Amino acid sequence: MDHDFIINVNTFTSEKLADVIVTFRYLGCFKEEAIVSMKELARRRSLGDTFDFESYISTESAKLPKITINNIKIK
Repeated sequence: MDHDFIINVNTFTSEKLADVIVTFRYLGCFKEEAIVSMKELARRRSLGDTFDFESYISTESAKLPKITINNIKIK
């Protein structure tokens, strides 16, 4: 994991943190960053942030096309 990510996680918007989680769920990469992002979102919620990151993650994930062997084109 990029150490700078951990150092700067509190400077990222909640949407950007949720996007990291969407990326992990979709592509399976940035697992550690997704865990740190989820912890930061939970911390923010405990401090009173009202961003509904669960709905945001579900909505953004639903917008992505399903990856199947049939829609991957190899040149």
